[in-house]
Amino acid sequence: MVRLMKKVAHKGALWCSVGDAAHYLRTNANKIRVLMGSGELAYTQLRLNGNLYVSVSDLVKLQTQKMAAKRDG
Repeated sequence: MVRLMKKVAHKGALWCSVGDAAHYLRTNANKIRVLMGSGELAYTQLRLNGNLYVSVSDLVKLQTQKMAAKRDG
C-alpha cells in the first residue's frame, strides 16, 4: 500500500510533516528530529506552537545519499 505524502507550499519551497518524512525515509519521528537538530534537514513552523514541517528537497537528497551508500557499500 502506498501512502501519499501531504505537502505544503511555503515561501517557494515544499514542506511535509515530520511523520510523513519519517515514513518516506523508513525511520521514526525521533530520528527525523535528530536530523533536524544536526542541520541535515531544514525545517520550519508555520504558526506559533504549530506543527513542524521538513523540507521535501532535503528529504530527497538524504534518500538519494542513503540509496547510493547502500549501492556502493
